[in-house]
Amino acid sequence: MSEDRIYDVTVSQDGGNYIIEVPRLGGSTETRDPAAIEKVARRYIAGMTDEDIDLVSVRVIRAPSSVTLADVVARTTLAAVPFVGGSIEVVYSAVRERRTRKAAQTVEEIVRVTGEQEFVRRLASDPRLEALFVNAVDSALRTGLEAKRRLLAQSVAAAAQAESAFDENELIAEALSQLDVQHVRALARLSDEWEYMQSASRAETYRARMGASDAWEAVPPPVQAALVRTGAATPSPTSYLMTDVPHRAEGITDFGLKLLKRLREEGVGY
Repeated sequence: MSEDRIYDVTVSQDGGNYIIEVPRLGGSTETRDPAAIEKVARRYIAGMTDEDIDLVSVRVIRAPSSVTLADVVARTTLAAVPFVGGSIEVVYSAVRERRTRKAAQTVEEIVRVTGEQEFVRRLASDPRLEALFVNAVDSALRTGLEAKRRLLAQSVAAAAQAESAFDENELIAEALSQLDVQHVRALARLSDEWEYMQSASRAETYRARMGASDAWEAVPPPVQAALVRTGAATPSPTSYLMTDVPHRAEGITDFGLKLLKRLREEGVGY
């Protein structure tokens, strides 16, 4: 296609609107859907020039003032951390910096998988995805566990890409929002105990064959409560049933094992 049939269009953002300027025509149009920018621009140009829309080609240029989703989230995060006076401001400045960086990093990891425009479009049309995204970013800001932050980003990206994966990843993100270092350490001890019991001698597995867990009994009650609440563990039963092989009547669940496996894949060292 010849260069004179290609129109440069400049895109800038004004709140929820994307302003599309066509310098050659001295006019502009707008859309609220970032995924529709090129289509809206071509339709506008075709209408202004009486050209066949199929023959109109555009080259989209972002205005310097345009910001990415990661920028928006990072700025929102920065604004949420209070400013204080005196020497403590040095500490708070460092906190704001770390939180801003963490928010931007989390969003960047999501849109690297989904594509930014497609993810923004999905957020605008899917309240459930929006709630998952907000919850995940908020949880990522409040954790010092890097593997948890990365898994939160992965869960949002996976849910955005496939409806069939939404439920599982929503459960993972919801569980992670309530669990942190002490809970993950407890899961690791429970998992290690379960793995050992599956190959231990019969004498060593006496309690495991009743479904009992020594590691679970050692978990502090507040940690137990959080693990049970998120479905990562099951509470102690009122009675135990002896079987020929080890089984789990209390302690870590299949979901808890899966959650720990995913965290370990992301680098958790427990």
